[in-house]
Formats: sequence, C-alpha cells, structure tokens
Amino acid sequence: EYNWPHLEVDYEFDTVVDQDVYVMPVDFRVPVHNSAYQRTQYYALRGSVNPEEWRIRRDGLLSNIGRNVFRLTFNGSRWVIQLSSLPTTVESLVLSYRSNLYATDGAGAPVSQENYVLDTDVSKVPEKYVKLGVRWRFRRVKGMDYSAELAEYNATIRSRFAQMKDTADIPVGGKRTHDYTTNGYVPDSGYGA
Repeated sequence: EYNWPHLEVDYEFDTVVDQDVYVMPVDFRVPVHNSAYQRTQYYALRGSVNPEEWRIRRDGLLSNIGRNVFRLTFNGSRWVIQLSSLPTTVESLVLSYRSNLYATDGAGAPVSQENYVLDTDVSKVPEKYVKLGVRWRFRRVKGMDYSAELAEYNATIRSRFAQMKDTADIPVGGKRTHDYTTNGYVPDSGYGA
C-alpha cells in the first residue's frame, strides 16, 4: 500500500547501439518519480511519459531533437523501458524503482518471491510495522474485536510514512523543462547548420 523508501533499488544498465527497449528487473513494481538519468553526461531522462507525448516524441517531427524520454510498458510477461530514440552510442543509464520483494533471507539477500516463506526471512520494511499489521489481522480472523489494533496500526504507519516521504521533487540529472523541442538540452555540436 505504501511506497516505503526501504524498497528502493537502483537499476543501472548500458544502452546498446540501435536498441531502444530494455527489460526491467523481475522485482520491478513502480518507478521512483524523477530518478532516471544518463550517468555519463548527467542528463535527466523524462518519463514515464503519457501516450500523447510518447507519440509526439517517438513518431513526430521532434523525434530526433533533444534528450531521450522514456516510457515504461508491460510486454505481456515483463516490464520494459523504451527510449524515445535509438541510441547511437553506449550510454550508462540509471533508474530507481521500488521492488516487489519485501523480505530478505537470513543472510540479507532478497528472497525470490513477493511473500515471506521461512521463519528466517527478514522484512525490508521495519518489522515493528509488520507486527502491528499481523496483530490486527490475527484478531480479525479469530472473530475478535480488532478496532484498537487497527487504529494503532493505521496511525503508526501513516505517521512513519509521512516522516519518510520525499518532501519535494529533486531532479538528479540536471535541469528539467517541458519544452518539446530541446527539453533543456543544447547539443555540443551539429545544430544551426
């Protein structure tokens, strides 16, 4: 229900010349807003863009102007990230996302499923919150009054999440604009001629 910062993971990958689609990791759940950038030159990547802007950038007259934007789509079995133009060089890209793996094994490695399986699994989210959730759910299943436990759970979760939530968007990859023509990027050469 909550996008806990404990679940954030960086996905780093290098582009391949003339390849615009890249498969996201199997534990991808949702992207972290405004976290994608091109590491080599520290340029922000806008996205995931809406369908209208995607068509303008991908198929319109502006397809080769400015920096890349991206779109996340589901291809039937996995999430993929699609760049608006084919890379002409190898670039290092980074995108933060929230994982759907909520626990680690006893050694700290993420478990390979979305649920706890063994007693030795450790929650990535503080276990205090998990215990509060188990308490009210256990009482509900047993037919007991669980209103006090549910109220404590909701108050604690909302309060702690509000304290951990981002206060504002901070672009990690340079200046952002919403100009379709250059997206705040002026190339080093090849313009005006």
